[in-house]
Amino acid sequence: MADKTFNVRVQMKYDTYANWEENNPTLKAGEIAVVVVPAQAGAVANEPAILMKVGDGTKAFNDLEFTSSVAADVYAWAKAKNKPTYAATEIEGLDAYVDTHISSSDAFDKKGSADAAKAAVIGNDSDASSADTVHGAKKYTDEAKAAVIGAQGDAAGANTIYGAKKYADDKIDAKLGSVYAPAGSVAFASLPELSKAVLGKVYNVSDDFTTTASFVEGAGKKYSAGTNVVCVLDGSSTYKWDVLSGFVDLTKYDTELAKKVNKSDCGDIITHNASEFAAKSHTHDIDALTQTAVVVFDCGSSTKNV
Repeated sequence: MADKTFNVRVQMKYDTYANWEENNPTLKAGEIAVVVVPAQAGAVANEPAILMKVGDGTKAFNDLEFTSSVAADVYAWAKAKNKPTYAATEIEGLDAYVDTHISSSDAFDKKGSADAAKAAVIGNDSDASSADTVHGAKKYTDEAKAAVIGAQGDAAGANTIYGAKKYADDKIDAKLGSVYAPAGSVAFASLPELSKAVLGKVYNVSDDFTTTASFVEGAGKKYSAGTNVVCVLDGSSTYKWDVLSGFVDLTKYDTELAKKVNKSDCGDIITHNASEFAAKSHTHDIDALTQTAVVVFDCGSSTKNV
């Protein structure tokens, strides 16, 4: 029989994955279905793809597996999802490769460069605080710390920790100075040394005394036994004694008072002893007392004031 040649083009059944799945035909044995799988269809791992199914005459499309082939020249481990690892001794020719492509001098040079870079970053103890090194940063931190802490002698207005402490101490001292606390009776010579420890304490002086420069009133003022004094803060840092109360001796004014009274015109003098009048007063300013005191005398039908 003579051979006959037919010029034909063979076209397989070609459709989308959605249509194939929806119609789900039973393919004849050997019948090929070409499937266009779009991206994110959820049919296979790698999408989009064009795959095939070959019928067996029995199973419907949805029950057939996609056609696949096994590469005969690819080892199973190469196709595995998790690839194996190997030790250097298991890699054939590794030593020869390293010896050929990486020289010892290169390794030392790279190590030397790394060491030099490390040393440059660390720096040394002599680096200034402005140096971009670890030692420079440490010195900068130390200087900043010292500036914040300050020194013992910092004034209350200084922006340092010691300055803040001095400010707080001054405020506390000022408050303590306004709160008085009884401290008992002592002789003038036994008054304690002026200090923060006695600030606000009130002492009753048991003997006559004359003030010194350590008193708010100044030196030279005389007071009788029984006068109370208190330690106060005069200004921001000076402690002084302040007289609170006591008796003032006005005996020397008796003569002057007597001169102002005409005894022939007046009856009995009810009060003529200035010291007796002063004993009933509680002011320590002698001049003010003599200017404001009024001594009353019984002058018969009238009263004469001095």
